[in-house]
Amino acid sequence: MGKISEITAIFLMAAGAAFAQNWKMVWNDEFSTPGLPDASKWGYDVGGGGWGNNELEYYTNARLENASVADGVLSITARKESYEGSNYTSARMTSAGKGDWLYGKVVARAKLPRSVGIWPAIWLLPTDWEYGGWPHSGELDLMENVGYDSTRIYSTIHAIGMDKGGNTALANPWDDWHEYRMEWFADSVCFYVDDTQIFVYQNAHTGYETWPFDKRFHLLLNIAVGGNWGGAKGFDDSRYPQTMQVDYVRVYQDDESCTAASAPSSGELVWNGNFDCGSAKWNGLGAYNGATAHGSVEDGEYHVHVGTAGPADWAVQLSQVGLAFENGKTYQVTFTARASSERMISVAGNQDKDPWTTYGKDSVKVTTEPRTYSVKFTMAQPTDESARVEFDLGGSASDVWIDNVSVREAESSEGIVPSKRALSRRNGSAHKYDLLGRTHK
Repeated sequence: MGKISEITAIFLMAAGAAFAQNWKMVWNDEFSTPGLPDASKWGYDVGGGGWGNNELEYYTNARLENASVADGVLSITARKESYEGSNYTSARMTSAGKGDWLYGKVVARAKLPRSVGIWPAIWLLPTDWEYGGWPHSGELDLMENVGYDSTRIYSTIHAIGMDKGGNTALANPWDDWHEYRMEWFADSVCFYVDDTQIFVYQNAHTGYETWPFDKRFHLLLNIAVGGNWGGAKGFDDSRYPQTMQVDYVRVYQDDESCTAASAPSSGELVWNGNFDCGSAKWNGLGAYNGATAHGSVEDGEYHVHVGTAGPADWAVQLSQVGLAFENGKTYQVTFTARASSERMISVAGNQDKDPWTTYGKDSVKVTTEPRTYSVKFTMAQPTDESARVEFDLGGSASDVWIDNVSVREAESSEGIVPSKRALSRRNGSAHKYDLLGRTHK
């Protein structure tokens, strides 16, 4: 739970449905046994001293007054009391060594405390710290909340010199149950409150400084008292004890049997092009520059609902990375699509890191009836072993269904004009765009 120096929303979208991934639950706690939390799943970070944030609490070890289970609910309680030289106690539960994961979905359902100066969190830290101490090895925050802004929920990532995230407001997070969720892939990490996606951070493939999230992480649940952020606008000393209740914590990972079955056949570059394994291998749906959208796999099709169209086709994107495009070769993209009303969509082959070179792009008119479309492009840039195929669905507020996606080497180029210079994948111009959509000449 590192100090937040900047909260920058990179990708915002209002999502009404969770992405359908072929998830398999690999670890969970339903808090069904009364007493202390399950020792086979939870340990404790113990001590005072401020924890790097000038916090006021002493975190206790397996103490019922601070961490207890009753009636199917975990209660983490911060108390005003003298203990080991501190004036407050709390608990900081950790799954380190008992639950450690690389990639997956983490879900926690909780009610939050409410008092100025309180700072509850549901978050993850690296287990092995292979890139060095904080923040070099990273931090992933599903949920943070500070009492002076008690309705606002923050989701944040931390790396070297970088604090980025999103936030949303809830009407009553202390009396109502809400689900906090993170979906973590090799190429992106997505955060949700209930079914609303509030932040996506993508791997720029520039090294561990911007993506230390390729190592094992573990889960933490805690309430801090005061601190640089929690106590930034004062402290109400009269409203203790304060409790965060947790109904369940569940961790899922990709069902490898299904993912293996979706591997490309000979000559095919796309994984799971028919979405039989949900959205496995596909990046989370991205919405940019004011666009909103949500997506899910339904009856074997990827259904995208575009709520707010955004300024251009690139404002909403569905993509898959890891395709190898060789210099001088021609590739054919084939797919089935339909829409709620007649509209244009674009298909592109792109570089998956800055400067986001567009290798080829074309648009097709999609009707309300499912049809198969095919476009081609010739790779005029140097070979890219980790490129992406991208469907650009912004510019029109409607529903689109996509299925049977295939990318294969073809004999000749018709349709997409090959890129002769490094074009921005955002708008086809010679300007470069960073992850915030800011133009650089």
